[in-house]
Amino acid sequence: MQLIVAGIRDGRSCVVDRKEWQHDPTATDVSATRVLELEVGDPSVRPVGTSEYRDYGIPVGTAHWNRVRFPANQVRPLHYTNTIDTITVIDGSLWLVLDDGEHEMLPGDCALIKAVDHGWRVGPDGCVVSNILFGIPEK
Repeated sequence: MQLIVAGIRDGRSCVVDRKEWQHDPTATDVSATRVLELEVGDPSVRPVGTSEYRDYGIPVGTAHWNRVRFPANQVRPLHYTNTIDTITVIDGSLWLVLDDGEHEMLPGDCALIKAVDHGWRVGPDGCVVSNILFGIPEK
């Protein structure tokens, strides 16, 4: 499984960190991996987007947790929001599209998108994800 962190480098959205991990299936106790530690009200995390802006109506300091089903082969063009998004693939596949290219995500993979330009290309069987969107201040 992987965690992809999307941020900004040289004014373009890109993968700024990628971590691989596997939980030990033989472990006899709870096993946890910290995926996100973030001060949501920090406006410095909000870069200036260059693609289409989408307003999801999520107030600053509020989180919305969604389960989303994307139809097969759907393409969601580059856009940015006033949210920090976490996404976990539950079923199917999709590609996180950033200025630096496409990054495949399979079941169990996660992404953290820090309000940067991003889009999606859904796999041939569709995709089910769980996402949490955190409202952040405009820059």
